[in-house]
Amino acid sequence: MKVRFFDIEWATDGQSLEKCGLPTECVLEIDEELAKDYDTVDGYLDEEATTLLSDQYGFLLNGCEYEVVKQIVNITVEGGVIQHVECPPGVKVVVRDYDVDGSEADLNEDENGDKFIEGIWG
Repeated sequence: MKVRFFDIEWATDGQSLEKCGLPTECVLEIDEELAKDYDTVDGYLDEEATTLLSDQYGFLLNGCEYEVVKQIVNITVEGGVIQHVECPPGVKVVVRDYDVDGSEADLNEDENGDKFIEGIWG
């Protein structure tokens, strides 16, 4: 998942952020598996946000705000057929269509032996 950190307050002992090469805002890719021991992703980020940023930039910080960046996939279907798929960079969309009667397309087979046509975008 991507998390946007903003209003970052670094502990720089009076040095300027520019001199230290520190941002006031950044986006980090965070493995969702790291949050598995918490009740929610927000619970994980509430506890670990300062550590994540400190580890990334090598400076302690006094605090920050964050938001999980939502990634939206838009799929347009007309007459039961996918017409258009729009997805953000880094997102892969896999669609399995099991309505294959009379199809001459190359068919795949799932773990149950059912035939399908697979479409991949991204």
